[in-house]
Amino acid sequence: MVVVRCIFILTLAALVTASPQQGPRTDGDPWSCQAFTFQGDVWLRSYLNGAGLFDFQVGGGGAIVQMRYCADQFQALLSPACNNPSTDRVFQTVWWDGSVRYPAAPPPDDPRYNVNQAGTDAGEYTPSIAASMTNDISKNECSVTVVSRPQDQWNAACESVMLGNYTMQTTYTLRRGGVLHVARSMLVGDVFLNGQRVPLAASYVEAWSPFNVPVFNAMALAVDAAGQPQWWYSTSNLPDYPAFPVNTTYGYAIVYNSDTMTTTPAVALVFGTQPLQRCYDNAPCQAGGGAQGVDSGYALNSMAWNDGIGVLPGMYFPPLETGDFIHQELVLIPQPSLSPSLVAAVNEQVAALRPPALYRRSTAMPSDLMSIRHRLASSAVETGLGNRTGHLASLL
Repeated sequence: MVVVRCIFILTLAALVTASPQQGPRTDGDPWSCQAFTFQGDVWLRSYLNGAGLFDFQVGGGGAIVQMRYCADQFQALLSPACNNPSTDRVFQTVWWDGSVRYPAAPPPDDPRYNVNQAGTDAGEYTPSIAASMTNDISKNECSVTVVSRPQDQWNAACESVMLGNYTMQTTYTLRRGGVLHVARSMLVGDVFLNGQRVPLAASYVEAWSPFNVPVFNAMALAVDAAGQPQWWYSTSNLPDYPAFPVNTTYGYAIVYNSDTMTTTPAVALVFGTQPLQRCYDNAPCQAGGGAQGVDSGYALNSMAWNDGIGVLPGMYFPPLETGDFIHQELVLIPQPSLSPSLVAAVNEQVAALRPPALYRRSTAMPSDLMSIRHRLASSAVETGLGNRTGHLASLL
């Protein structure tokens, strides 16, 4: 991977050439977008008045492995790589279960069941089963969809005694205003400990979102209409996994640089204010009723490290069953500065966002999610599917 990344840096100018700047739309909308491939990779890019603004590289398992500010020499907005840049500090789903633990002594550093979207600590990619890419000019929308099967323990020491998987569809839809809508659907598979099937009794599923320090040095949870942070933290006092129930927040977090917030990029992650919905059998969906001390079932966590800020909306589940279907939606809104226009876009997305939900044999599942579940169920029963690659263009 180091060699590939070095080649990528050396050919950055070629990427700009391969994806030419676009002119304004004929309908007068200054915003446009493009989904494209380059050197085997899949990208989404937003444009303002024909100039590239932000782009997103979709990699192994359907994770976003890089997010860049095109207007400032393609500045990287995700946290710098630790050991394995394509599986760790990327925008992805991570899944832990505290009830399934490594049974022997001494335990690994983290003995919990842990299967993540991108892959493993050793840099092995999650198998990607299928990918698609569309550019819908009529709607001014561009999208990338990836179906994958996360199935490997993050910590290789746990792999010998823990087996488990989930089948996942991730769709990224880039819309006007540079708004990236993220939809994640997961079908729960069987889990085994020492060869015996075990339940997932304490699952925590997190939207792992690692942003770059020092590009950003603060996180705001409330910003007024003029673009002034009202509830915010710096990297020096960022709370470590505070589990703020989403219904006690404003439904978003914005990372920015407090020294230059009107002239340098800010990125909002919208997660909404509605609790986890539990939809079982023929009964109406019920809000909240989460587990592990989080009544809403959905909370905002965060953490800081030397070169990163983690914005971490997480779902806390009651005991899960094989065949349960989980759906979560998020919105990423990068803009050139922390501005009133960013605040307005964030508030609009908070109001419109669908809440996360757990469906179990539910008749309340919307038709679009039912179609996704059918697709995932079809993929889940076939063995040997998937390509362990970070370069998804070959799957299109």
